Amino acid sequence: MKLKSLTLSSFLFFLMQITFAQEIAIQTYSLRNQLPQDPVKYYEMIADWGIHAIEGGGLYDLSEVEYEQLFAENRLRIVGVGADYNQLLRDPTPIIQEAKKQGVKYATCYWIPHQEGPISLDEIKVATALFNEVGKDFQKEGITLLYHPHGFEFSPAGKGVVMDWMLENAENFAFNMDVYWVKMGGGDPLKIMKKHKGKFPMLHLKDRKIGTPNSNDGH
Repeated sequence: MKLKSLTLSSFLFFLMQITFAQEIAIQTYSLRNQLPQDPVKYYEMIADWGIHAIEGGGLYDLSEVEYEQLFAENRLRIVGVGADYNQLLRDPTPIIQEAKKQGVKYATCYWIPHQEGPISLDEIKVATALFNEVGKDFQKEGITLLYHPHGFEFSPAGKGVVMDWMLENAENFAFNMDVYWVKMGGGDPLKIMKKHKGKFPMLHLKDRKIGTPNSNDGH
């Protein structure tokens, strides 16, 4: 599929686990500056590109009736919602309810609050414990909690990096890999996916100019 004049920063590959078919979706953060200005225009544009699966979504001042009608007319559907870390700490119920309302199977946490710079092994252990604990609540509702690495998880730890510990100890959650940010942190996306097969039902792809310096702070 050839997309003309495409300037979006990220796509999402939604991997259908049952059939092993891959579906191209888009994350609404890619159009964060456009959608609030004219949601009808840009949701229709997404459909015109031949993309009908969306991660994120949002009413953008539309009524729920207008939003549902817009999605129905353009055969759009939500495939994943966000899962704020602090909300997971307080109570995952609102996130689960939103996922059920949208009829999705995935909820992604995109950031672990930590001091500026790379995250420590102790901090990743705390986050892993949280994801494993609340992940059970998501599983009961047929939803998988995902974590989206952001590059700050690739500082040295033991014989590997901090991210290795989370990957090896993820029991009740999986991962939404962003290949751009994994590469930015110094990781090898393909090598990681091959080593931890089955842990990446979603995948973000972004352009990254050859020669771009790595960063270990997620920025």
